Amino acid sequence: MYIGHQTVAVDSVIISVSSLTIPAGATHAEVSTTSDIFYTLDGTNPTVIAGLYLNLYKNIILLPIEDLRNIKMIKGAIAVARVGIHYIAGRNI
Repeated sequence: MYIGHQTVAVDSVIISVSSLTIPAGATHAEVSTTSDIFYTLDGTNPTVIAGLYLNLYKNIILLPIEDLRNIKMIKGAIAVARVGIHYIAGRNI
């Protein structure tokens, strides 16, 4: 069940979970972006060399909330990327 959403701006400053407002009861999150971003799920700082790549053409990933709590993101080549996060509760995936 959909329980909320959030949009964050990602630029050259590393964005971490402290920038997110995760609703109580969320079990998963769908993450999409308007531009290239690099991210990590282990709490390390992402770079264009050391990070997972998400772009506009592969624009949705589904994450368990436990992974989202460790996410860090940084933009790719564009000045600012917008990252949309839809929070989901109670879905077994």
